Amino acid sequence: RTPTVMMTMWAATMATGGALGIALSGGGVLALLAGLCQLEALDQVLQLSQRPLVAATSGALLAAVLRDNKNLTYPPHWVPRHYNSTAHMILSERFGSSRSPWFAQIQRLLDPLSVDRTPHNESAELGNIFTDGRWWEMLLGLATETYGVQPSHLHSVRRLIGTLTLLRATSLPVALQPSDNVWPESGKSLLMTEFDAESQILRPVGALSQTSPAAMAAPLFSTIAQASSFWVGGIVDSKIGYILGKGLLPRLSAPHEAFVAIDGGTADTFGLYPLLRRKLSRVVAFVDDTADLNTKPGSLGFLFGAAGRTTRLAMWQGPTLAQVFPSELWPAVLSNLTGAERPFAYLRNVPVLQNDFLGVESYRLESLLLITMQRSEAFLAEFDRVDPQLRQRLHAGWPQQLPVLGLSALDTNALCVYAGWSVVQHQELIRGAHHANH
Repeated sequence: RTPTVMMTMWAATMATGGALGIALSGGGVLALLAGLCQLEALDQVLQLSQRPLVAATSGALLAAVLRDNKNLTYPPHWVPRHYNSTAHMILSERFGSSRSPWFAQIQRLLDPLSVDRTPHNESAELGNIFTDGRWWEMLLGLATETYGVQPSHLHSVRRLIGTLTLLRATSLPVALQPSDNVWPESGKSLLMTEFDAESQILRPVGALSQTSPAAMAAPLFSTIAQASSFWVGGIVDSKIGYILGKGLLPRLSAPHEAFVAIDGGTADTFGLYPLLRRKLSRVVAFVDDTADLNTKPGSLGFLFGAAGRTTRLAMWQGPTLAQVFPSELWPAVLSNLTGAERPFAYLRNVPVLQNDFLGVESYRLESLLLITMQRSEAFLAEFDRVDPQLRQRLHAGWPQQLPVLGLSALDTNALCVYAGWSVVQHQELIRGAHHANH
């Protein structure tokens, strides 16, 4: 059987076989915000009492936990035609406005010019955070409070797997290859783990797990902070940075004290590997990475064994150790994902290749739907018909190249609408993938 890749609308052929899995990629603030809205839209589309298995990386892990603890209540619609000529005004509301759309509240923590920080003065707290060894966990705690949940009140989440990368301390600092940001020592020193958000157990996986310590208990919020610790990369990938900052690195307790924890995206940017290890037959993968696939497609291409340049925090193991899909599929997939209208790719009957380093066995995926947050002209054109001012007021790099500092409420809320819209656009395929065996 020959694997196929489709781009245009189609009459979905119902798949048969195992369960559906949802993969949420890393990608910093973009992945956090997009992941919240994608999960909300998925729940509306599928209308299930129990969500499919979700695997999440980096900021998307926090998104999945927050979404399970508190529903999203804004923006009001996922479909542009449900708005009117005031859409740019409605989606520009921020914390403190009459309706207080809290989705844009997280923008307060990222805007150094923000003055109103009710209900309590986060600016004073932010001034003290960086003097504490747990500064990143504390910062995420403020973001969680902004969302409306106390970190200590977060409950465990069923059917959610997070990814966390561990580095052997004796192998540091990391020497990434300048040409592609690949770490040649990955095969000996990069340990992949999975975090079960219900049992709160961290379990080593892959080839290196055979010589590493056993599974260990891992508190929910502390592990979320470690799994999204992108800042560790700036310390460990530089000799000078490592000398000056190694005391800040998050070490694990015994018997894992020989390892340093780092953002899960350094080994699994897209959250796909946990689903493939479980041999799920149908996968919907949201690619919320901030990299522009037109210029830096490398990390996604590594899944297909295609060489290329990545960001400094993505898929350090490189294409040889990262590959799980046949190389011949990559050109068509990349072409589809960089299409200006609706950037997605749909694959059927896809061979999954055995990869001992990752702990993935060979089998066949019945379907794989890849949906990216690359800019979509189809989405913006729909808004043009109801409110042309919205496009004009968006940041030039919207949606995947947004500034972290000074992120506007309009950019944030429009990103959420786009994330939900991308789910609605593919709802028939997603429903079909879930209900194929039901």
